[in-house]
Amino acid sequence: MSWASQRQLVYLLIVILLFMAIGIGGFLYFKPQATCLDGKKNQNEKNIDCGGVCGACLGETKDLITLWSNVFPLGNGVYEVASLIRNPNFFSGLPKLKYTLKLYDENNMVIAIREGETFINPNEDYLIFETGVTVGERTPKRVFIEFNNLNWVRVEKERAQIVVSEKNFSNINFPVLEAKITNKTFSPVGDIEASAILFDVGDNAVGVSVTRVETLLQESSQVISFTWPHQFDIEPISSKILIRNNLTNEGDI
Repeated sequence: MSWASQRQLVYLLIVILLFMAIGIGGFLYFKPQATCLDGKKNQNEKNIDCGGVCGACLGETKDLITLWSNVFPLGNGVYEVASLIRNPNFFSGLPKLKYTLKLYDENNMVIAIREGETFINPNEDYLIFETGVTVGERTPKRVFIEFNNLNWVRVEKERAQIVVSEKNFSNINFPVLEAKITNKTFSPVGDIEASAILFDVGDNAVGVSVTRVETLLQESSQVISFTWPHQFDIEPISSKILIRNNLTNEGDI
């Protein structure tokens, strides 16, 4: 092969490699990012859009996670009790979540028990809240929550897009937290439950409260308020508001 032919071959190889690099770069640039709703088995999924980072597959569920539990004194031996619960399952919820809250004193003796029932949506943090728990002259030191008879269901409904904005907290006289919620979906949302958590400088919960909104029309806003019966000894410096409505339906997985 002549020197001229060799040079032409080198040029051709360079052009081919250049086009290959451009093609691969373009493919990687425009390739859709893998998600848990792309209809493909990717990331570290066990099956299509489930397992790994996408949560449990159909017929498999992860345990509920208790992020924290705490008591909040109201006075005269009466307390509010709250537990922040996380459902790590992306597509599974509980239409009926039965729970038992147990309060223990410094000697690890049970001094109060409160049972209740609620629901929990997929991939949700939810505040279980009980008020008016009486312990008499004893002082609760810790709270334990347990769940019974968890019958998971597959949830197909989409979460309503309700945006929280314009939060304003006042700790004068009777503490009040106000916020505006806006329904960004194209249909009314009913039976909305809003939970507020106040935090101190160490990110510890110092107060909780719950309110409800019967209906929020599409593209409409409403101001909601959370109140407490007395000033906080420890000044709250931040707050978090959790919004939800019931997405669960019947049909065991």
